[in-house]
Amino acid sequence: MKEALQEEMMDLVVVGGGPCGMAAAAAARGAGLSRVLLLEQGDTLGGVLPQCIHDGFGPEQQTGPEYALDLRDQVDRAGVIVETKTTALHVSGQGPYTLWAAGPHLGAKQIPARSILFATGCRERTRGQLRIPGARPAGVFTAGAAQWMMNVQNMLPGKSVLILGLGNIGLIMARRLTLEGVKVKGIVGERASGLMRNYVQCVKDWSIPVYWGHTICSIHGRRRLRGVTIAPLNSAGQMDLGKKQYLPCDTLLVAAGLIPEQALFAGREDVAYLDGSTAIQNGGALFACGNAVRVYDTVEEVTAWGAYAGQVAARRLLGAADALQTLPPVGVEARKLQEADLVSLQEEDTLFCLLCPKGCRLQFGADGSLKGNGCAAGARFAEEERSAPRRMVTATVRLLGGAQPLLPVKTSVPVPKEKALEVARVCKRLKVQAPITRGTVLIPQVGGTAADLLAASDG
Repeated sequence: MKEALQEEMMDLVVVGGGPCGMAAAAAARGAGLSRVLLLEQGDTLGGVLPQCIHDGFGPEQQTGPEYALDLRDQVDRAGVIVETKTTALHVSGQGPYTLWAAGPHLGAKQIPARSILFATGCRERTRGQLRIPGARPAGVFTAGAAQWMMNVQNMLPGKSVLILGLGNIGLIMARRLTLEGVKVKGIVGERASGLMRNYVQCVKDWSIPVYWGHTICSIHGRRRLRGVTIAPLNSAGQMDLGKKQYLPCDTLLVAAGLIPEQALFAGREDVAYLDGSTAIQNGGALFACGNAVRVYDTVEEVTAWGAYAGQVAARRLLGAADALQTLPPVGVEARKLQEADLVSLQEEDTLFCLLCPKGCRLQFGADGSLKGNGCAAGARFAEEERSAPRRMVTATVRLLGGAQPLLPVKTSVPVPKEKALEVARVCKRLKVQAPITRGTVLIPQVGGTAADLLAASDG
């Protein structure tokens, strides 16, 4: 750590180097604060974005690694002091504050700060928190852990997988596993919380069974998982054991929701929660924002609220008004999967647009006219989807001589849907040598399509 960092007080310390924290730190510097410190417990900035290799992030529909790289560039240009591999442990004081932190570069340190902003994100709900009965065999993971294993560490969690939870990460992992050749036995869920576009392109496209209104009533296996028993829920929310069924599998992914990570500041009454529902409630200089406050549907909202929080913290310290007059935009209203939509998805004249989280319901009339699209791009999508559907393909390839074993890649343009699996197979066989820069063409016209295979990150 820099000697100056040990001795001088920080204007603002941002805890958490995900999209919210990066946006907050860059915005605070831009608003006039001179000493802004960003702490991240991982090896690099980005939070979970580097393992989210799928597209759909931001207005340009980038992959997670691309979106993270752009935010890192903003942090660098702003002149933010960054410490990775650093864990924040405790906050004391009433202003100025002392943040206790530790890490291999930092050691154990007390960091004085005029203000602290918590952008600590959220954590996954585990099997233990769901109280699913059964033994504790190998093969039970959270969906995020399996995503990290596959997309960062080049390890498959299993060969035959069942997913618990109809949230976004469960839907996205169903497609990712399928493209890697893993058999997805189905997705079990009491209710849906994922976006419609993720259901269409990650589940419906691949004919993955969905057990709607079901839950897991027991896990089987001792050394390794060998199957689970599921049962439907009745109108009272209780399991109907008379209709239970056994599903063999060697892996269970738990994708049962996220919990805001508030352990560092829970119980303090002087923290202002910036989530759009309340104004700043105190005269202190502790703030919490992003998924640490509530779980958002899109990264664009998280980023916007992070930037807003950074500006609020800076204005408070610089003696300006307590809050900005204009709140960040909430973005488009994301369409989530509903049980009634399952019927609509089987209708030949009905489609759902995949271009943005709004997920417009598109319907063709008997005369071929289209209704339901919210923009001209939606109309073009509907015509293409009906005649020749296309999908972006994102994957990983082996990286030789790099800091990580894998390099995320994507197609330059969407490819015919029937070609997606072939493109994924090409990626599984490909090895590239570091260094590689983002945007490098690895294979022109991959898989016999018009798309080039591009590096989606530096490696």
